[in-house]
Amino acid sequence: MGRKAQAREAILSAARMLFWRKGYGAVGVDEICQAAGVNKGSLYHYHRDKTDLACAVIESNAAVLFENIATNLAERAPAPRVLGYLDWMIAGQVSEGRDSGQFAGCPFGKLAAETAGQEPEIRAAVLAVFQKLIKFIAAALRELDPARPSGEHRARAEEIFMSWQGALVLSQTRNSQQPLRRCRQATAAALADYAPK
Repeated sequence: MGRKAQAREAILSAARMLFWRKGYGAVGVDEICQAAGVNKGSLYHYHRDKTDLACAVIESNAAVLFENIATNLAERAPAPRVLGYLDWMIAGQVSEGRDSGQFAGCPFGKLAAETAGQEPEIRAAVLAVFQKLIKFIAAALRELDPARPSGEHRARAEEIFMSWQGALVLSQTRNSQQPLRRCRQATAAALADYAPK
């Protein structure tokens, strides 16, 4: 990896962690540059502004997320596929809680909640990730019970996804993994109930 690529990755890595731990509004460009070990010129060479950087962070996070699904989960049966994603997500939250002392919540959801009314580009980028995750869940539900109408798969997938987001917020608020563990149990039960008896 060349020096320019290293600088770009350092900026993304620093912004990713700072946005996740501290929030978008609490982090300035100077702090990102300091954490990345670069000057402002380097940051603005790759990103026109902080909004553009946040969108790049979302894109980078999403690439890791969906690569994990494609590489490690795609060949699993429907319920283990969805639960495997949830296990991976919970493991990341637990690791962050251990490293920083604080459960950080959903890196996508935090950006959306903080900026949705002011930063339409960020909102659109997060929504695209959320829609893709809902499709991932809906596809598993369709495999579990192909006889149900497609709209039912989508509606149930949205309900499951909303429960994940709620658990992430509660986990962050309580600084505990227990809401995530309970959410996993509830998701497993929902998947089991969805399959025809």
